[in-house]
Amino acid sequence: AVSPSGSQCASFQRELNGRLASAGVGEVLRLVERHYAAFDAVNASTALRCLSRRRATTSVPSQRLTAALDRLCELLLPELHTCAPRTLASSAHSLAKLRFRRPEVFVELGVAALARAWELKPQDISNILWAFATARFPAPELFAVLAGAAAARAGQFKPQEVGNTLWALARAGQADVELLEAFQPVVVAKAADFNAQNVANTLWAYAVLGQRSIPVFDALSAHAARHAADFSAQNLANTVWAVATAGHRSRTLFDAVAVQVELRGGELNPQELSMTAWAYVKAGLPAPGVFATVAKHADLRAYEHAPKALAILMWVFASGRHDARELFDSLTRVAVEEADQLSARDIASVVWAYARLDYPPAALRHALLPQLMRQLTHLSATELCNVVWAMAALGLLRPATLRALAPHLRAQHPFFRPAGYAQLLQADILLAPPPDASLLPSTVAEAAREYWGELRTPETSADPESTASTCSLLGQVHDCLTRA
Repeated sequence: AVSPSGSQCASFQRELNGRLASAGVGEVLRLVERHYAAFDAVNASTALRCLSRRRATTSVPSQRLTAALDRLCELLLPELHTCAPRTLASSAHSLAKLRFRRPEVFVELGVAALARAWELKPQDISNILWAFATARFPAPELFAVLAGAAAARAGQFKPQEVGNTLWALARAGQADVELLEAFQPVVVAKAADFNAQNVANTLWAYAVLGQRSIPVFDALSAHAARHAADFSAQNLANTVWAVATAGHRSRTLFDAVAVQVELRGGELNPQELSMTAWAYVKAGLPAPGVFATVAKHADLRAYEHAPKALAILMWVFASGRHDARELFDSLTRVAVEEADQLSARDIASVVWAYARLDYPPAALRHALLPQLMRQLTHLSATELCNVVWAMAALGLLRPATLRALAPHLRAQHPFFRPAGYAQLLQADILLAPPPDASLLPSTVAEAAREYWGELRTPETSADPESTASTCSLLGQVHDCLTRA
């Protein structure tokens, strides 16, 4: 390595920083390889920042890049406790963007950030938390301390810093209630300054962390509704998903997003299509234009769906009772071809969706059902009830199938919920109309009928919403029993 010495060093480092700031990836690597011995912490941080910003546009051998990153980290780590806080934060942010995730490097970054937490500015805090969350490096103590520092100066955070900080907390599963509450008035006061990404990140984080702040959702939902045309497809999907997940009522937002989805449906990828459709079902909104658009583009891109996403999308359409026969045919073909990649839960969702929409089950019979029957132990009590009801409704329950299901029903029945027992009663009636001729295992049949007796009086339930859902199912059972 060629480097200056003596009094020329500081001047050379300033010159070097200017050259790094304007250089492309190849030139940055050449400067690192030739002059790394003269680099200070600022030079190392600038080099990392330039590489992280321009890496995607340049083809560079990974070994050469990794060697340069190793050298830069060797230079940077000893200076972390004395360099400017911005240098520490910028370096962590750049390394995460570059997907450089050496544990020893992030350990040192975390130690330095903890020691200097109260020196960090809002942008520094945001960048460090974002970096650790992106790198998926567990650091609960660091998150707790930096969240406390952020809460103490919440009013100084800009919208992007709020969004990135909250996104990092949610990604890391760190629900810091103090910080979430401290950010609430900041979000409300600055909502008009939030761009689409800031809105989506903030709402997503509050939803994921289970914080249903009405002021936050009111302010950002109203802002998003006015500017929905400026949102990317990803931001549209994430925003309505978050609002629906939080159970927030914002018809204006959903109407505005519906317009954009119908206009720009081809921009949504398979995951975004599923998220969007799920949000409208969760919000209880019919939105026929949205579902027609999602069905059209999901059908066109059927082979791009991951196996699990296929099952989720079918479940979503069935939950909202949206007819989509062509979409189901396309998704089922893909599911059958990739059946070995579907879990028992995925197949259970597909079978339930077919029964819910009363579609003929021929496509399920030979490829998916045998695999499901081999994996019954992986189903929860609720999923098992769904499967029994769906198979009965589709005419797929045969004596051999019932015998295979019986031990699983007996094992799971202490965990069945009232609605599950209602489904089992419906299945039993479909299979054996005389009410005294149950085909279910005796213990399960007795428990189901006991629950039927208890739940005929909904006013005794402590959960009105659950009771309403259960009694809807039980009403159908009652009709069947009366006819029988």
